[in-house]
Amino acid sequence: MKYLHIKTPYFLIAIILLVLCSTNAPAAIKASYMYTFSNFTGRVSYSWAGMSADRERGEIYAIYQGSVSVFNSVGMEIYQFGDDTALGHILDVAPEQDGRILLLSSDGTRVSILRCNYRGELKETLEIKGVPPNFSLRPQRIVSRKGYIYLADLSGRQVVVTDSYGAFVDGYDIGAHLAKDEKPGTQNDLLGFSVDSDGNMLFTVPTIFLAFRMSRDHKIESFGGAGNLPGKFNVAGAIASDDKGFIYVADILKSVVMIFDKDFNFQMQFGHRGNGPDNLTIPMNIEVIRDKLFVNQARNKGVSVFRVAYN
Repeated sequence: MKYLHIKTPYFLIAIILLVLCSTNAPAAIKASYMYTFSNFTGRVSYSWAGMSADRERGEIYAIYQGSVSVFNSVGMEIYQFGDDTALGHILDVAPEQDGRILLLSSDGTRVSILRCNYRGELKETLEIKGVPPNFSLRPQRIVSRKGYIYLADLSGRQVVVTDSYGAFVDGYDIGAHLAKDEKPGTQNDLLGFSVDSDGNMLFTVPTIFLAFRMSRDHKIESFGGAGNLPGKFNVAGAIASDDKGFIYVADILKSVVMIFDKDFNFQMQFGHRGNGPDNLTIPMNIEVIRDKLFVNQARNKGVSVFRVAYN
């Protein structure tokens, strides 16, 4: 029996290989350093300041030692409030779409949710109503997204969602989802927490080397894993997303920020420890506004701003 041998032209093989490789190839993404947050005396030397993005106005709220500074779209400090402790010790900030802001504030014994105007002047204390008894209200993070308020208890591993008036809408017992894969007697706290433009919750659990996305209908997905390879985590920290659906995860130990697409495919990473302006030193908090990524670091390196370009 004779077999028919067909010779495939080399140029056709090259085209086929190019198509196959490009199908799963990461998007061409470039992150370039732009500037560091400053005020009129020079660079603001924060170490691990909390951050919250006002996407409507392109501003960043930085929370440091219980007070708040507001930085405009070019990284200059334009306002500061909370340093007189009249609002308590401010833990977190959530800008609302209408220009008001929500503060998560502690007086040492309890946490309150304060609604202020854009100048940080108290207008009301928000009462949270209708929360089931199996959900705690000891949040360390607050996020406002499209009229909903997300209150995240990172150590209790629960999230309570209310409407803009504080009425309970839904609750998420994240710990119950994680418990089935945990060793008896262990508890893995959340570290990074944010909410994307579709209302999905993004969070990291560094002790199990994973990042998660949890939808409004309680569906949970994970990505990452332990390792030194790109796309794997040493210590997964802050997590954020942009309007295109790309997800950013800061790895504290690697001193990099990794970028994944909406399907959790790794795209690229940048940073690495060093003294250059485009290096990162133990990045803890990140935020995204359009094509700008804001990264706060340790050792008084402040908040570095990078432009992220997609080709």
